[in-house]
Amino acid sequence: MLHYQNDLKIWPEFIEICERRNLLAHTDGIVSTRYLAVCREHNVELKDIEVGRRLSINTKYYERAVSVIFELGIKLTQVVWRKLAPSEIGVAADELNELAYRLIVKRKYIEAITFLRFGLVEMKKHGEEATRKRMVVNLANAEKLGGNKEEAEKVLSSEDWSAAADNFTICAAAIRDDVQTVVHLMKAVVSAGHLSASDFQAWPVFEKVRSEPAFIEAFEREFGEKIVADLETPRKLDAEAEEENQAVSCGLSR
Repeated sequence: MLHYQNDLKIWPEFIEICERRNLLAHTDGIVSTRYLAVCREHNVELKDIEVGRRLSINTKYYERAVSVIFELGIKLTQVVWRKLAPSEIGVAADELNELAYRLIVKRKYIEAITFLRFGLVEMKKHGEEATRKRMVVNLANAEKLGGNKEEAEKVLSSEDWSAAADNFTICAAAIRDDVQTVVHLMKAVVSAGHLSASDFQAWPVFEKVRSEPAFIEAFEREFGEKIVADLETPRKLDAEAEEENQAVSCGLSR
């Protein structure tokens, strides 16, 4: 079970957000002794904040507050879901991985890494082994695309890919920029129905190898068409997210 003080690094920030909301609602943003007491109790960093000072909300603060509440909401949902419906742990894990994938597509790598590490480390059950491996692949790719190749390699090295199915091995190779292995396995994963032309063109895991001549040649030989990166995917996901927001605001369910 998630323990808010030990497992949630964002807990102090969440407390401060709640207390600042109370100030804005009841004291026009003027800092009170209660605000300071509650924040200190939860180890909130208070820089140059004292009784009588008026606090406000700027764009940077608002965006961070949204991020904190989003993270807390997703994590608590996962914990409660798995606790109340243990038979659906696999479904919950799949949903968490899908969320992380969408964040990677939108280039929100830090958020994706946060949720993937939560799912892989803090959540002890992952459903099917294939789901866990997908999360490992997405975590390594998020680390790489986020600029931390060393951490990406550490994540990949923690797994025995020699015993994994080709569709996982080719993804691990792509993250490592091992174009030769990617090209070698392409025909096998396509013949087995694991990956399609659109997968190679759209999946973030192939982002760095798609421009390699050997990859382009193998793709065109295998599919008989020119490779065109699916640049519309992020826009599609943004449109879907907007639809979801409108549905929620109208009291509708999907």
